[in-house]
Amino acid sequence: MPKVNPESNTTNFDGIIGFNYPSGMAVNRCFGVVGRVRSWNNTANYSSTPRGNLPFNRYVDEQWNVSQPGMVQQQITNPTTGLLQGITWDGRDSAGLINTISEYATRIQATGMQTQSDQINETILKALKKMADAKVNLPVALAESAKTSTMILDRASSIYNAYRSLRRGNFRDVAKNLNLSPRTVHKTWLEYKYGWTPLLMDVKGSAELLAQHHLGKPQTFSITAVVNRDRKTVDSGPLEGWSSLTRVTSLSRKCKVRIDCEVVNPLHDSLKQTGLTNPALVAWELVPFSFVFDWFISVGDWLNGFSALGGVNVKRAFQSWEKVLEYSRSGSMFPVNGYDSGFSSLILGKYRAYERYPIQINPWELKPVVNADVFNWQKTITSLSLFRANSHRFK
Repeated sequence: MPKVNPESNTTNFDGIIGFNYPSGMAVNRCFGVVGRVRSWNNTANYSSTPRGNLPFNRYVDEQWNVSQPGMVQQQITNPTTGLLQGITWDGRDSAGLINTISEYATRIQATGMQTQSDQINETILKALKKMADAKVNLPVALAESAKTSTMILDRASSIYNAYRSLRRGNFRDVAKNLNLSPRTVHKTWLEYKYGWTPLLMDVKGSAELLAQHHLGKPQTFSITAVVNRDRKTVDSGPLEGWSSLTRVTSLSRKCKVRIDCEVVNPLHDSLKQTGLTNPALVAWELVPFSFVFDWFISVGDWLNGFSALGGVNVKRAFQSWEKVLEYSRSGSMFPVNGYDSGFSSLILGKYRAYERYPIQINPWELKPVVNADVFNWQKTITSLSLFRANSHRFK
């Protein structure tokens, strides 16, 4: 197609589709389809506009490659004369091949895969969490300061007593003072997970915030977040009239969000990083066992997103999708008698689609993420420790 003015706001399209036919075959029997379609929008005067001021425009790129390796042949002989009666080629027209891929892409997304709306919701919340850049939640730290000081004093005392027992060679008392016995090890795990780890992270965050205050924070920055999902299905057996058929379909779907920001209120931005601008998050963090609920539904990250835009301005943002589908179908039609040779065929297909378009960031349109990975090994250990620590309540 002819090139268009690169500074026009028109939609551009280019595409190429190639067909490979075996020698002597009819045109409606193709054994390969290769194609690409692209469309995009340009910004007027983009060549003279600073790169940082250009908006994110829509861009779409679709590519597919479907092939049927080799030539599939079925020989049928005349039972009376014994002569070759005919040859049947098993082919697929181009529309049929591409429609097959499209059909299975839709099917695999509808069976057990996270919806696209939930995936983009999770990606934006992930980006907002990075944008909030929380260093330390001072209100929560202050509210729990009594517990923290008690934990530090108790641990210092236990370490001192363990040291004295070690000097006397009493290893049983060493383990007892450090809560390493089978009856108390769960307390040590919970203390490490929800006592010392948050405390050390607060110390680290406070040091980073102090260094940022002295060294300065970039006034313009970019945030990028990516969430990947994939799924594979295998169907096999006598299907669709075939004696033996196996279909393998795998789909990977990557959602990416990029947000370009600038700091417009440094004081508000700094207060946001200390948790002073989000009372709802503070209240949630102080609810007993709220972290357990967050295992299932990330309420904390969702609340954190409401204050992420404080002190900053979103200059531009885009959302992109990359979907890659790989499909294979191998089948055999067994001989029905001594005069029919039967046949087998293999179809391979790969489809890649990329789409990017600008978006508006509005935390009020988001919802808490329902977590798929509820019990990894750390959460399993923590849940067992919590159950052990609170088992007396169930008696």
